[in-house]
Amino acid sequence: MLRRIAPVLLTGAVGCGGPGWEESHRLRLDGSGESVVRVEPSRLPPATGRDPADALGELLSGPGLRLEQVRSLGDGRVEGRVSFASLEALCRAPLFRRECAYRSGEEGFSIRMTAPVPTDRRAMHIEVRPEARITSHNSDGPIRRGNRLRWRLGGMPAAEESGETAPVLRLTTDATSVFSATVRTVLRAGAIAGGTTVLGLLVLFLEGRRRLRRARPDQAPATFRKSPG
Repeated sequence: MLRRIAPVLLTGAVGCGGPGWEESHRLRLDGSGESVVRVEPSRLPPATGRDPADALGELLSGPGLRLEQVRSLGDGRVEGRVSFASLEALCRAPLFRRECAYRSGEEGFSIRMTAPVPTDRRAMHIEVRPEARITSHNSDGPIRRGNRLRWRLGGMPAAEESGETAPVLRLTTDATSVFSATVRTVLRAGAIAGGTTVLGLLVLFLEGRRRLRRARPDQAPATFRKSPG
């Protein structure tokens, strides 16, 4: 019985894997960062007789990029990890070839990235995790734990039928890192808590002295007379 259902379970596990195209980009304040890409081999450019992992490694190579790891996943997709010196360098990688911009402003940074036009109904996920706190974005989803923002693309008619242009991902951040902002918040809360504790102890001390004085009976100074003789 187990032998009969094993292929069905395996097929279901592969079919329930991640989306056919998934990107996750971690961005530092200076514009550098790391990216993880998981993609189905069928979505890579045709490469007859080549291993999909090797093909993905070449597609993630280029100036300003350092390939960290490429491997095949159990759900049939291939995964590549790459470090980049700038967001623009990442978007010049053969796998992407898209327009990207990371600019600093008076109050923070702005990120702009075009995404491929979906050519089928299969899902595509793009996640961006900037080091600074996100202040605005055009994603239809919430900011997730860890200051992560995700765009879900696909699930629509083919681009040739819908006539859609390349979607543009936008978000802005403040000028300080999430870690620095968290440290300042913790220090501020600690200072407030410490000040409140000291003030409370001072009030208790003064109130104790006042009650002690009220409880002590008034004593007139004693008068001593000298005995005759």
